[in-house]
Amino acid sequence: MPTQKFFLTEALNTIPRTLGLCDRSEEAATFGCCDRTYWHYRLTDFANARFQEIGLLLAHAYRHATDDNPFYGNVAVLRWVGGIWNFWAENRNGDGSVPELYPEERCFCATAFSAAAFVQTADLLNGQDVSMPGLDVIEPTLRWLVQAKNPEVFNQMAGSYLALLGYANLTGDPKHLLWAEERRDDLLKLHKDGGELSEYGGFDAGYQSISLSSLVSALEFTEHDTELKDLINMGK
Repeated sequence: MPTQKFFLTEALNTIPRTLGLCDRSEEAATFGCCDRTYWHYRLTDFANARFQEIGLLLAHAYRHATDDNPFYGNVAVLRWVGGIWNFWAENRNGDGSVPELYPEERCFCATAFSAAAFVQTADLLNGQDVSMPGLDVIEPTLRWLVQAKNPEVFNQMAGSYLALLGYANLTGDPKHLLWAEERRDDLLKLHKDGGELSEYGGFDAGYQSISLSSLVSALEFTEHDTELKDLINMGK
């Protein structure tokens, strides 16, 4: 089986199970929440924002036609994606950051990766009839990422770069592009000789793959950035 087909099949196979994590009742106050321990089991008093990244998986399923993809063009999927991202936007902290492990946490990791998933979803569904938060609504999240950094953890910094660059691409605002370029320069300073993308001072193959995934995804927004391509090639 070709590699691309293998990963596509595996991704599609996860969707029924993934949907079970999400509150899909449009009348519910928690419609769009993907943290089942919060909205269904009531085991926590806050929702882990990282679960909302499911919205990107569903957006891909909605947009990509294959013989074995029953979710392609399904308007219910589009409504669920809108609900997921509206819940994410409405449950951020006042400064735009989001929690992962405890209430009112300002989590750099969760903010970076969930914001990246949001902007990738917005780009993927551009022109579709989907009710998602406006770009002006989520700007505080990107502004918070500009000020927050975690240079000890390259993969999180790469996730924040993807979020900032994707947002700049969507808005076309030179100020936002400057934010992204400054974060890219941060990444260039963090890589080690030999291509190591350091995680808490050492090499980690799993996290290196996450870093490279974010950087390769960023190429979709800036395909002519030679410095970004160099960084990717160094990390391979």
